[in-house]
Formats: sequence, structure tokens, C-alpha cells
Amino acid sequence: MENILELKNYRMANYRRTIWKRSSQAASHRWRKWCNRGVCITLCLSLSAAVNPVLAVTIFERGKTEATRGRLVKQSATEVVITELTPSGPRERTIARTNIEDLIDPVDPARLVELSPEQPQAYRNYAEELAEKRIDPDAQAAAIRLYLIAAYLSPEKLAKSCLLGMTALARSPAEEQRFRAMAYLYDSDHDRRLLRTTETSATTTPVSETRAALLRALQLRRQGNRRAALLNVNRPDVQEEFARFGDVLTFEEFSQIGLSDNLVKKIVALELALETGEARQTASITWSQIERSGATTPIPALSLTTIAEFDPRQCVFRDGAWVAP
Repeated sequence: MENILELKNYRMANYRRTIWKRSSQAASHRWRKWCNRGVCITLCLSLSAAVNPVLAVTIFERGKTEATRGRLVKQSATEVVITELTPSGPRERTIARTNIEDLIDPVDPARLVELSPEQPQAYRNYAEELAEKRIDPDAQAAAIRLYLIAAYLSPEKLAKSCLLGMTALARSPAEEQRFRAMAYLYDSDHDRRLLRTTETSATTTPVSETRAALLRALQLRRQGNRRAALLNVNRPDVQEEFARFGDVLTFEEFSQIGLSDNLVKKIVALELALETGEARQTASITWSQIERSGATTPIPALSLTTIAEFDPRQCVFRDGAWVAP
């Protein structure tokens, strides 16, 4: 009888161990499943953050003269939460809607994603919207980029108007001159008024009399007055100055009969370099001294891919960045 009871107890204990083992394995499986699901959720949130970059905002608060700039965290009908950059580091701040006079939410990533190289006009349209918010640096930079892309995608139809739109957004006198020079080159009539610049006498460096004569000769040649242009360079000092920029424009090209589009482009490139100061750093030394030192800095060619820091060939906005199609 005792043997029968022991056998029953043994079987019951073995059964309990089996049930516990199976339940433990099931619980472990469920735990791993939920952990994996949590990892997936975390990865999805991370990818979502990468695809949807944080938006910059400019807020004008009532009673304050200076704008508040930061990154938008969230907003509702009653308040706006931003991350504001301070000297001590970023800090989150909540601003009540009743204290906000105006909020500029400049660049919408969803709008950028919708843009397509097959529709260049859409880039210009959005650039014009952003240009109205130029007080915000992000909006200003995005507008310049979109204008530039539109000009690159459809140079015959949009280049001139887009480049003129960019001049109003230029962040420096030198940048404005580059934009105007490109607008001049894409203008079929080569209207000289396109090259006029804003008042910058306080920020420009006076040029020497020799360089001023060379600039005058370049302007006359661009205007089609070849004889007067040659008279202006018919001086040893001007010819010596001219020879220093032979990699941009040679005297033989300058003096040729006729005025091709390629010659106009070279003349404008040299004018721009002389006027903006990109060539002034070499004014007090000779070309032979520069060549011996190895510190030669070529004058950048004028093109839609070099006049700004943005590459218009990267015209598709994908995963929070501009890429080539």
C-alpha cells in the first residue's frame, strides 16, 4: 500500500515539474516577443524622427521686441512648446497662445517631399512663399535653395526670374553680386541694369586706379564698345594687371571681334571677382611671387552649381535630406 502511495506522489511531483517547465518556457517566449515588439516600436519611432525632422519656428511674443527662435516640440490650441537654444544649452519652454503675436513655422518637410524634378515651377512657387518669411534664417536659406533648383531644372524658362528672386534674399553683398551676374548671363538681352547692386560703399575696399581702369575696360567690352575698351587697357600697368587673370580671360579673347555668349560669361566672371574682392588679396604682389609660393586661388567659374552652398542637382527631399534623383 505504501509503495502505491509513493508511486502516486512521485508521478504527481513529476507532473507538476513538467507543467511548471512548460509554463516557464511559455512565459519566457511571451517576454521575448514583447521585448522584440518594443525594439520594433523604438526603431519605428527613431526612423520616424529621422524622416520627419524637427521644425524650426520663429515666435513674436507680445511685449517683446526680439523674436524667439527654437525647434518646435509640440503645439496645441492653447500653447506652443519649443526647444530654445540658450548660452547654457537647450531648454524646453512652453509659451501660451495668448502671449504669441505671430508664429512663423517656415519650412514644411511634407511640402518638400512632394516636390518633383518633373515640375520645376513647384519649386519656385514654394520659394516665393518662403521668401515672404525671410526674417527666419531657415526660411531664407530654403527659399534660396528652391529658387536655385528651379533655375537649374528649367534654365530657359525660370533661371532669370529665380535668380532675381534670390538677389532679394542674398545674405551678403558679394552673394547678391553673384546672383545678379548669373541673372545677367541668363538674360537674352544682357540688360546691364541687372548688374546694379545695393549700396555697399561702407563694406567694400577701394580699388587701385589700375584695377579701376581694368574694370572700366571690362564693362565697356561687355557693353559692346570694343574700341573704347581696348583704349582703356592700352597702358602697361593695366596690361600687367590683366595678365594676372589669364586663367579667367586672356587679352586675345578680350580683343577679338564680336561678343559671344562665352566671352560675356568670362568678362562677367572677372568683373565679379574684381568687384567683390576675391581677387584683391593678390593686388600688392606679383604673379611670379604667387606662383613661387604655390598659394594660387583660382577665381570660381560662374554657374548655377557654384554661386551658393547648395547643389541644385540634389533636388529630391528624401529621409530628411536633399539627394540626387
